[in-house]
Order: sequence, then C-alpha cells, then structure tokens
Amino acid sequence: MKLCTENQFAHLSDNARGNTGRAARTQSATYGLKTCNNWIKSVLIARFTRRRPGVSDFDPEDRSLRPNGRVLDMGCGKGGDIDKWNRAKIEEYVGIDVASGSIQDFNERIQSSRRRLNFRPHLYVLDCFSFPISVAVPRALLEPKFDTISMQFCMHYAFESEKKVRQMLENISNSLRIGGTFLGTTLSASRLLDLLSHIPEESEELSIGNPYYNIVFDKRDYEGTYGHSYRFTLVEAVEDCAEFIVHWEAFRELALSYGLKEVYRKDFDEVFAEEQTKPESVKLAERMGVTTNGHLNMDAEQWSACSIYMAFAFMKVK
Repeated sequence: MKLCTENQFAHLSDNARGNTGRAARTQSATYGLKTCNNWIKSVLIARFTRRRPGVSDFDPEDRSLRPNGRVLDMGCGKGGDIDKWNRAKIEEYVGIDVASGSIQDFNERIQSSRRRLNFRPHLYVLDCFSFPISVAVPRALLEPKFDTISMQFCMHYAFESEKKVRQMLENISNSLRIGGTFLGTTLSASRLLDLLSHIPEESEELSIGNPYYNIVFDKRDYEGTYGHSYRFTLVEAVEDCAEFIVHWEAFRELALSYGLKEVYRKDFDEVFAEEQTKPESVKLAERMGVTTNGHLNMDAEQWSACSIYMAFAFMKVK
C-alpha cells in the first residue's frame, strides 16, 4: 500500500500506485472501483473539454480533426489520464504535480508507451496550493491561456486552509481563458457528512467504511469551512492519509468571486444513472469493463466506495 507522504495528491486511479500492467490491474481487489472511476473521468473529459477558439487550420465541421485546445492538469500524478486526453484530441498538455517521483514515473510512462500521443506533454513539479504556477511553468507555456483545467481526485487536499484554497483558485482563474472550463472529481461533502451523522453517539471511534475503504473523522462537529479533517484508507492505493472535507456551497461561492461559475455537479452514482441514458457512454462503459450487458462489474461494497465521490465543472465567466 502507498503511504501518504511526499505525494499529497494520492489519486484513486493507477496514479497512486506503480505503473503496473493491465493484467496485474485486472487482478486487483478494487479493479471494478478503479475502472468505474476512470470511466467517469473519461465521460467528464469528453463532455467538458473546451476547444481553443480561432483555430483556422482545421475544418470546423470535422470534429475528428479539430484540436481540443490547451489543457492544464493540476495534480497529474503518474499520468494515468494521459490516454483520456489523447482520445480527446487535445492540442497541448501541461501537467503539474507536487511529487517529483510521480513526474518521473509520468515521463517513464510516456517513453515506454506504444501509443502515439497527438500532443507533447510538458511536466513540472510544484505545489499548486502553495505557489503560483508561474514559479515552475515557463511564461511561454502560460499563453495563450488554457482552455481546460483538470483536477482529478486531489482538490480536497487544498482544504487544509483558506489560504491554500485561494492559491488554488488564483492559479486556476489566472490560467484559464474566458469560456474555458475547470473540471474535476473530489469527495462529496454531503455524502461524507451524511455517513458521519449516522455513526451512533456512543461510538468511541468516528469511523465509516467497508472492506475496501475506511474513513476516520477527527471530530463529529466542526465549526468553519477549512481544516475539517479525516484519515482515509483505500485498499491497494492509499493508507491512512490526511484529507479534508470540501464544503461545497462555500467553495462554489468563493469560486464565483474568482470568475468561476459552477455549471455541473453530480455525485458519482448520479453521473452513472445519467450517462446510462446515452448510447456513447454505455458503449464506453462496456468497452472499459465497467459494465457487462448493462450490469456493473463490482460488488455493492465497491459501489458504496465509488458513491462517496462527485464530479464537477466550472466555467470561467470573468
């Protein structure tokens, strides 16, 4: 299991582990959960990736050729989403992660991959919650502004303090063009707080979970928006890692003050239900092994672990 030490961006995909092969991943006890998470990220990327306006070198009617703009991936980890961005036919990719080891593994993933990328990745080491992006990324790569900014399974680490959340939002707002999107996945505060409320009053430990995951809250009642911590464990991925609840209403209001307007927010089970009405999403779920003949390839406890997460998207409006 991976200890939450240097890399605070401990993702729930293969980003949080070594670069294992597909055969090994299919033997994982949480394979169904991780596959579903990857499918939801694929759906989110396909739906909300924005194209760069003013591109005249491609036929605007031919969606198979038209580039999907510039992407900034904050908390990119070991590059577990690189194939998703490749399928989205993006034009340029900048990935940032706090862990130098993850960036090194990302580079090795690219070099060892047999798949041809349609873009050149630019990778940098930086804590995006503590420093401006310009500290690490060359000015030439910050213009024109990005069309899409992604933060997958890592935003909740910023909620240790208001200062870190504001630095994160400043990086996003300063780097995203008007009309661009900020998309991502994180834990659902409403789901976590609901689970916490159902822990019996007489319980000595504020713990929830099942054989696949475990969450231990520091306090039952918490006043304030930031620093509401818990310890998180996921089998084969994260061990006893300090994370923080994203109080969504407060975050949405703060994000709007940075020119970011919420356009989408759904818990993972709601995403699944909605996307099952779309033939292209159904086909993708079958192809990725999330479902077989419409049935989920995971047990109820893995589905319970999956359902504590949410997907979101904001548009830069000013």
